[in-house]
Amino acid sequence: MVCDLRRTLDRYPADRGLAQMCRALREQDDNFARLWDTGDVARHRTVRKTVNHPLVGPITADCDVLTTPDTELYVVFTAEPGSEDASRLDLLRVTGTQSFARTD
Repeated sequence: MVCDLRRTLDRYPADRGLAQMCRALREQDDNFARLWDTGDVARHRTVRKTVNHPLVGPITADCDVLTTPDTELYVVFTAEPGSEDASRLDLLRVTGTQSFARTD
């Protein structure tokens, strides 16, 4: 997100409110300042996807993709809290890669 802010400030250098917010974040948060000072500009995008999982069925989630200049790629799936999709993601977190066989 720090990289997103840096890119946005580069695109809108005359936006005083944005510049002020970035200055305040740098002054108040050492981790933010450290990340800002690296100068990295990553790309972040969110895409909504539906995955049909064989164990829990369809899951619609936001897929946040972050790519950094050194070509690392991070993908995070999130669903609306309290939704059926969130419950299905929670179930997958618990079951992991386990296999279940019917015993009837």
